[in-house]
Amino acid sequence: MPSAALFGAVGTQVKARAGDFKPKELASVAWALGMSGHTTPSTTLDAIAAAALGRIGDFTPQGLSSLVYSFAAARHPAPQLFDAVADQVLTLTARARPDGRAHRRATFTSQGLATLAWSYATVGHGHPRLFQTIGRLAQSAPPRVLAAQDMATLAWSFASLGHSSPPLFGEMMAELTRRASELSPQGLSNAAWAFAQHALSSPSTTSRLPASLSHDRLEALFRSLAPQSRAQVKRFSPRALTKTLWAFSATNQRAPELFDAAAAVVAADMGAFDASLLAQCAWAYAVADHDAPVLFTPAFGERFDETAEGPGEGGGDSPRLTLAAPSRRALVQLHQWLMWHQERGAQPHIPSGVASRARDAFLALEGEPSAMQVHVRDALLGIGGADVEEEHRTAQGWTVDLVLTWRGVRVAVEVDGPSHFLSGSSVPTGATALKTRMLSNLAPSTPLVNVAWFTWSTLALPEQPAYLTALLDAAVAEKADAPLCEEAPAVPHGRVQRRRKAVSAATLRSGFEEMARRHAHGALEQEGQRGE
Repeated sequence: MPSAALFGAVGTQVKARAGDFKPKELASVAWALGMSGHTTPSTTLDAIAAAALGRIGDFTPQGLSSLVYSFAAARHPAPQLFDAVADQVLTLTARARPDGRAHRRATFTSQGLATLAWSYATVGHGHPRLFQTIGRLAQSAPPRVLAAQDMATLAWSFASLGHSSPPLFGEMMAELTRRASELSPQGLSNAAWAFAQHALSSPSTTSRLPASLSHDRLEALFRSLAPQSRAQVKRFSPRALTKTLWAFSATNQRAPELFDAAAAVVAADMGAFDASLLAQCAWAYAVADHDAPVLFTPAFGERFDETAEGPGEGGGDSPRLTLAAPSRRALVQLHQWLMWHQERGAQPHIPSGVASRARDAFLALEGEPSAMQVHVRDALLGIGGADVEEEHRTAQGWTVDLVLTWRGVRVAVEVDGPSHFLSGSSVPTGATALKTRMLSNLAPSTPLVNVAWFTWSTLALPEQPAYLTALLDAAVAEKADAPLCEEAPAVPHGRVQRRRKAVSAATLRSGFEEMARRHAHGALEQEGQRGE
């Protein structure tokens, strides 16, 4: 790698003579500075931006991509320049030849589109019209000619800025499923994270979803990503590995071999993981209900304690991440990991001070009852539910939507709206599955009822009382048939012995899917009756 001194000298010259560079030269030197791996002074980048703004119409598509890349690589925001580049891309791509094809000068390569999208996403510069155009251009090319790495980058960029392009995502999902072996570790991580975000951030308010984005295809993609990630697990960066584990768990995808291999990698280089990454890893294993004794040792707790309460910088010359106090989100995830140990009847290796802070952060979470929850509450009151309590706090800290007395038994009711399920499916998100499983396992003496939106939304007002009555009666009857068991204590001391078989993730998933099948069957019957 060329020396920092050399690039420093180049930067000085560019700053002084930026106005003398032709657009192609300016784009080339900007790209070189971005790729150098050295820090480019903000004054140099500002000089490049000022020079480029006056001649933005003279840049080629490749030059525009290279230009914004240099600013994104330096994490240097330049709103005026990014807006001007976006406007120029729209202008170039709007011009077409009489045969409808784009002029050669307006042609973006697969890499150019990916670089353009990555640059805007990296600096957080949202531009909906630009991303609509990028999506259209990417979709117009046959997927097989797009590099797999570029598709993963495009997916990550769209997901990062919250831009949606279902047709493009559908095509890329199918293509990446076939070509996962072509992805680098970063590409694998980008693809897993992007499609997980897409499934989580696009809750469907209808039971229908384009076939290209069905859950079966999402599962197929993750089945392809899992062995490739396992094979390259030692080459992942700490952040990329953590995001990959999160993506699998957040979408309820199982990859035991990957999780085993990842646990060994994290344990071997734990010092490279900061508080947020450690907590996110812990959460992923809790959601997956995947034991990792090689990782969750006393050393894990000690490292987390160092990260949480240690000095500002790591010692020595080792390239370690800055030690910093965990964020509120990290503490919340850590508490769920602690509850997972309680669920398994195990004692976690974590300093008591860190555990207390995690519990406090979890207890501080507050939610607002949804409109659906209010409707369910009113319906429960209407059928004679007694002592109805909203936002009930359990001993472990979970907040239950509704708790009531039914036929002399206290019953918990969770009202699961669209955000509790992966887009367009009856598959619960990892977070929902974790909560449902823990409520069932940690408080087995209190029956749990789930009211799913895809069933509730199809019920006419007169049908709701009978539906809730049937659910509650079934839950109470199941409790009467179950062996006597005690509720787990709020804080684990030693080993907590569970007295009945725990509810597994697979059982929860099959339960929700059965609920969806009944809903679909009932809807078809209603359609048939209307057609008679």
